[in-house]
Amino acid sequence: MKKIISFIVICSLITMQLTAAPIKIVDTTYEEELLESVGITEYSLVTEESWYFSKDGIDKTAKKMVEKLPASEEVILYGISLGGTVARRMTQIAKDNGKKVKGYIAQSSPLSGDRLTNTGWAVTSLALLGIYSFIGLNNLFWGLPLESFLKGEITNEDYDLYNQLDENSKALIKTCENGRNPKIVDRNNEQSIIENTTLPLLDAVFGSDEKGRGMSDYFGAVFSKGNNVKDLDPLGDFMEDVMNSSSSKQKEATDEIKRAFIVSTNGNIYESSAWENVEPIMRYYQKQRDSYWAKAKKQWWLFVYWSLRAAASAVSVETIEGLPRAWSTCVSGSLDYSTNDGFVPAKDTFWGKELKMTAPNMRSILDKSFTCNKVSHVDYGEGLNSLPSKKGRTYSRKQSLEQQKEAILKAYNFIEND
Repeated sequence: MKKIISFIVICSLITMQLTAAPIKIVDTTYEEELLESVGITEYSLVTEESWYFSKDGIDKTAKKMVEKLPASEEVILYGISLGGTVARRMTQIAKDNGKKVKGYIAQSSPLSGDRLTNTGWAVTSLALLGIYSFIGLNNLFWGLPLESFLKGEITNEDYDLYNQLDENSKALIKTCENGRNPKIVDRNNEQSIIENTTLPLLDAVFGSDEKGRGMSDYFGAVFSKGNNVKDLDPLGDFMEDVMNSSSSKQKEATDEIKRAFIVSTNGNIYESSAWENVEPIMRYYQKQRDSYWAKAKKQWWLFVYWSLRAAASAVSVETIEGLPRAWSTCVSGSLDYSTNDGFVPAKDTFWGKELKMTAPNMRSILDKSFTCNKVSHVDYGEGLNSLPSKKGRTYSRKQSLEQQKEAILKAYNFIEND
């Protein structure tokens, strides 16, 4: 029965689009594919290929995109992440530029800013994450059973633990190893820790998104001067004096434009496709730990040696286990995963500023939010077609996609229907 009802809703939506307002997409990730997956096909882009890191800043970027809107036709704006923030700014200035916006949909968007784009917070949190990583992972390679004088005591299975890993996993281990090399990392220098420990580690865990944007690219923009990403600083001029100024919020509160916010709250990065990169590493060190403990019990004359190695591996396992909590603290200042989606705050307060994925001036009738507790920002780095085949630690990312489809359909219907 549920399948039949869903089919009827989608068919009705397709029929309705003959007279519905077209959607204009601020394309950040897979907005087009997501709309098509629920039967919404009347859309077009207002973005250019290089818009994401544009040095114009969000305000000028939004003005350029507003110019591309039709002069007389009423439209719905839609964007994911930074795209949703730009869509909000476009809506704020559309009427003054002679354009008609019926409403907008912002999905997983930092509408009041993202603390990780504040340079002070980014430097401190990323440096601490790097310190956390190389303290806990410092003895990873010390635990490898490579000593020639013990070759007679070590089985081929021990050696094979490392060789069984794929190239991505070996690269992640190498990244961890570099963190303990004083020739690579100056531990007295925050920038060296960030560049040589934290960012390589995050790139290895998260990978680059489908459009080639990785952590190094993103934080390169954060540490630069004005650009679209940098404008997300909640304490910056754009967020305080433009996007969330008293006049902008007052205009939003009194107009008739509908707003829909899709809020994602899966802040546990291991419940995302990142787990596919981490799980082989976790399994490797768990096997290593168990192997050393077994040897400590069996070879009493080397008990201290093997038990120390087992303890080092155990510390490494615990460090990897704690990485989601450490990253959650960087993203939202909280160990509570539900306060963020692994990259954008869903419920956060930064220097007195409330950071959410909804606008700060929510209205009772014209605004609506839809919460997706299984959706992570990491999901947006995958292609829509490949996302269902990905797996988090305990469940498939297909569940994330199902929530996104349900939410986008409800959000569209909310804005479209009077």
